Amino acid sequence: MARAARRRRWGAGWPTGCSTPAGARSWRGSTRRGGAVRRAVVCGWAVLLLLAGCATDKPSLTEQAELDYNKAKRMVEAKRYGEATAFLDHFTAKHPYSKYAPMAELLRIYAAYMGDEVILSEVLAERFLKQHPAYRDRDYAMYMLAMSHYKERSDPERDATHTMKAIEVFRRLEREYPKSPYAADGRRRLQQLYNELAGHELTVARYYFDHRRYVAAANRAQVVLEKYQTSPQIEEALYLLGMSYYRLGLRDSAGEVAQLLAHNYPDSRWRRRLAEALAGG
Repeated sequence: MARAARRRRWGAGWPTGCSTPAGARSWRGSTRRGGAVRRAVVCGWAVLLLLAGCATDKPSLTEQAELDYNKAKRMVEAKRYGEATAFLDHFTAKHPYSKYAPMAELLRIYAAYMGDEVILSEVLAERFLKQHPAYRDRDYAMYMLAMSHYKERSDPERDATHTMKAIEVFRRLEREYPKSPYAADGRRRLQQLYNELAGHELTVARYYFDHRRYVAAANRAQVVLEKYQTSPQIEEALYLLGMSYYRLGLRDSAGEVAQLLAHNYPDSRWRRRLAEALAGG
């Protein structure tokens, strides 16, 4: 459904990722080939100057917005994302009041995203949402904003900033456009982000437990239980909470957690491990 809606709008590929840019090869000179080195340097500067001159040339646009928009679409379809991003920038300046202007803005968001310019796609998506509060495809801009943060996120153990921003925008998408064709994919990715954060909390809880810091371990396990109730880490979080209570001498509390684990996950290996630990105590 989402793919059909997307094709109907701009005919580009589904924004699920980007190809890895080819790495630049290293070049080594030889002191015994000084002349060749100097020629290579001169030729290199000539190429750079030529490229700089070409970079200042404006893309060739016509007086017809539809023709220019279709040209940009062909660039995107050919995966010439950098070229399309630059072309669409000039498009909005050339045809600011055309009916194709907001469509071009959305296409530029997509081209920037697919070209690995995720910071640019974030900026463009945020600007679109502010400038077009009632546009029919506003849900797509919101989705692409979330996807840009989703793509830019790193390991939660290092920095969860973009993970949290992606969660915020995916929630907003579901709240404001629950019937959007992008909402279903947003919900799926939202659950993945919750699982990642729950996994991080559980990793910290294990660390504290292994280092006999049982209060801290219990607190971290409690975070998983309170915030990420649909994550697959719930069973182990209950186990760590129960074991932390047990090691702290809180036998009644540990028993209550064991009962909760047995009731909700009777076949869980974590239920068996906790039950064995309490029985052996």
